[in-house]
Amino acid sequence: MPVPHPVASDSPETGAVPDASLPSATPVTDAPRASVIICVYNRARQVLPCLESLLASTFDDFEIVLVDDASTDESPEVLARYRDDHPERSIRIVRNEINKGISGARNAGIDAARGELVFFTDSDCTVKPDWLQQMVAVFDDDAVSAVAGTVVDPPPRNWAEMARFGGSRIGRHPLQGRRLIGGNMGFRRSIVMEHRFDPEIRYGCDEDDLARRLAAAGHRFGFAPDAIVHHHHPFTIGSYLRLAWKQGRGSAHFWRKHGMVLGRDLWFLLAAVLTLPAAWFGMPAALLPGGFLALQCAALLYNSLAFKGQPPGTALLALPLQLVHSAVKLASVVSVRLFSPLQGRQVTSNAGIPSQARASEDGGKGDGR
Repeated sequence: MPVPHPVASDSPETGAVPDASLPSATPVTDAPRASVIICVYNRARQVLPCLESLLASTFDDFEIVLVDDASTDESPEVLARYRDDHPERSIRIVRNEINKGISGARNAGIDAARGELVFFTDSDCTVKPDWLQQMVAVFDDDAVSAVAGTVVDPPPRNWAEMARFGGSRIGRHPLQGRRLIGGNMGFRRSIVMEHRFDPEIRYGCDEDDLARRLAAAGHRFGFAPDAIVHHHHPFTIGSYLRLAWKQGRGSAHFWRKHGMVLGRDLWFLLAAVLTLPAAWFGMPAALLPGGFLALQCAALLYNSLAFKGQPPGTALLALPLQLVHSAVKLASVVSVRLFSPLQGRQVTSNAGIPSQARASEDGGKGDGR
């Protein structure tokens, strides 16, 4: 017998509503072991390969929760049609009436999910057939609260993709420090109901913020290297630099929230900018900004080689564009600091995250997935 399509209930916390384009359906009483949450914003075409890859999963005890984050393209119709075409699967749709951004959309998906475990991948990703099986297996260790897997970028086809290549690579270097990656991560649902994504962080550092708070609360992380997700996100120079601006805004909120002035990836560049007036005094003072700029380039090269795993030739060719990316990101951070001051907030294990008791504290804002 086909599985009826459950529809998420209204959520006063997230502002998410059921998919109004379809009639109400009888909820499924048996909760699955896992819920896979996919947040969609204007990706009517890209989301279909993602869904097809999930339906090929070797792990069967899961539901799919699709969060339409107020898309303005055909995404709502595409998602509804896909659900109708697959009555044998439990596919649930939640629609945000306003765009809440990636963190707000993820929270809406968590509220709608029924699984003991919740997993996230992105709408421009495809998963290997054993992805979910590999991720679920990590939670056989009762001490693990969260898990991340491997994200694979396609071979770069242009300069921008060359500069971006390997940006989602985690778990391969002891100094990297990243524990979660948005396109391939999972949690015990009870944990992310308590420690939620911060909707103040619109894009960039959203999972880093959650990881930092989970670590502070004593939670353990797992890594599933064989849980593989392929990321299909083409870049142009323009889209790569727009990404830098969005990342800068998210990073500014993250650093301010956790008591940091600036992240280490921008230290030397900021020092170069601040010491630039020394060039007016001639040599040797003029060497100061140049020295800091050289250190920034060295840091970018190290990041590309050690953390991103880029070949040396690729890292060298991509360096000039990565330097421009850093400059745009720094400008974005400065703009947030000057024109968008955050409210003073004491950071705790769950600081700034709306719960049923604090739903009005933060206004989530939207961005593309």
